[in-house]
Amino acid sequence: MGNDISEYLRTRVGSRFLILRDKDYVRFIDILFPSVIIMCNDQFEKDGVRELLAMAKGKVLIGGLGIGLIVEPLMNKPEVESIDIVELHQEVIDLVAPQLDLNDKVNIIHDNIYTFVPEHKYDTIFIDTIEPYVCTPEERESRGEYKEDRELVNRYYQYLNQDGYCSYFK
Repeated sequence: MGNDISEYLRTRVGSRFLILRDKDYVRFIDILFPSVIIMCNDQFEKDGVRELLAMAKGKVLIGGLGIGLIVEPLMNKPEVESIDIVELHQEVIDLVAPQLDLNDKVNIIHDNIYTFVPEHKYDTIFIDTIEPYVCTPEERESRGEYKEDRELVNRYYQYLNQDGYCSYFK
């Protein structure tokens, strides 16, 4: 991956979410579930988005901002025209987005990817939300029939241009 967010993300504490940075890693934690690392810039996470980075082109839709691990490599890829990132939690946006060096390709939308209705089709769609066991009861309920990302991908095929790429974090 072309960047490493540990170069610019700093420790930040919100009312529910926490970004912890040490010399090697950045960890994203939900204070309600402190024993679970939601996202980290370790090799597992980087390997999980390698295919996305190779396939991404045109208009990109991302479900979940997380710590922004893929944002910079995507926005600097010439084949990527625009990136819409749908993030449920305003606090995540407030903690992470100001620390990223975003360009004009990036649009962060405060909404629920499980109910979000795009205004146009995309060439690349990638879903990476938190696991259901790390959701509050209200968040699990808001997922409706799509409890996990692999199920939600099926809903988004209707918003994918022909020859587009649609996947989720595996």
